[in-house]
Amino acid sequence: MNEPSAPRADRQPAAPRGSYLPDLCLPRSVLLLVLASAVLAFILTLARRAPGTDIAFWADLAATGWLLLWIALGNAGLWCALRRSRLPARGATAETLAALGVLAGVTAVVSWGATTLGLHGLAGSGLPGVWDGGSSGNGEVLTPGAFVLRNVLLALLAGGLLLRYLYVAHQWRLQVEAESRARVAALQARIRPHFLFNSLNTIAALADSDSPRAASAVEDLADLFRASLAAERMAATVATELEVAKAYVRLEQERLGNRLQVNWELAALDSMAPMPPLMLQPLLENAVYHGIERLPDGGSITVAGGSDGALAWLEVGNPLPASTNDDLAMGTATAPLHTGHQEALANIRERLALLYGGRASLRTTASLAGFTARLSWPIADGR
Repeated sequence: MNEPSAPRADRQPAAPRGSYLPDLCLPRSVLLLVLASAVLAFILTLARRAPGTDIAFWADLAATGWLLLWIALGNAGLWCALRRSRLPARGATAETLAALGVLAGVTAVVSWGATTLGLHGLAGSGLPGVWDGGSSGNGEVLTPGAFVLRNVLLALLAGGLLLRYLYVAHQWRLQVEAESRARVAALQARIRPHFLFNSLNTIAALADSDSPRAASAVEDLADLFRASLAAERMAATVATELEVAKAYVRLEQERLGNRLQVNWELAALDSMAPMPPLMLQPLLENAVYHGIERLPDGGSITVAGGSDGALAWLEVGNPLPASTNDDLAMGTATAPLHTGHQEALANIRERLALLYGGRASLRTTASLAGFTARLSWPIADGR
């Protein structure tokens, strides 16, 4: 068989270091920044003077809000451009210095603009305390130069603390993501030996009785592992996962013959949709081991799939042995209770949690009609 070509989604690219600055190009981020500026302006004004019926409090609040709002918006625009430039690739130090330079420059320009609009003079017109008002704290009005310098120094102090927090949070997030990738890889590695050993046993059984079929089974196994054991594969597509699943089914059909039938009902599922790797094959293996293999006449497995908006789903259903159905009818069983079955399901659920949090799920149901496992995961952008 020809070696299947692995889609680009199969291979996990080296994770870029990326910028630790928040993405202020998003409208939601800008809105939050504006709201934070308004809240900060109110808190600062409230700390300087108690609200009253006179106009002093409201004039101080308006002037402080004007100053903070334009500083915030100016920095948001320039930080957005800075984050999307090549500067983050030069390292955190260069990025930090550039961000502080932007902060100082915007603060200086806006503060100087405030003095030219006469807001700085409010402190000398019976309204002491604007931004601490353009006042030195003892009632003396600061000169425009001193006012600008003080605001720049305060902005650099606050900005430095904020950038330090953002950098530490970014490093922590990278560490958590690396640990999650390592755990996912370990969980995937735990799945692989099981169906490898089963496949090798099938090939060994065929080697003596039917060497051409054994050779075909070896090729299926090779194709399966080319698709499923790509180095550091953390993402796949529905098409590649179906390739793995169908190779596994062919291997099992060599062992079980006509006892195993599989119905594929996947017309409603986009074959190029992203999908976590090694999820479908373990579900099929459980369906074979806990259902078809235990039935004297075998049976049929149904694999259905589709999408509901931002979520895609796959459902694997198989019949159950009569003994299990009797237990279900009497209410003494809820699912096949083999240890391996529970470990595989727990493995899949843990990998889904690591990859998607609460946005993906694996739900199982057991009834007289059979056992069903339904896998759902997000396929929309912004994962």
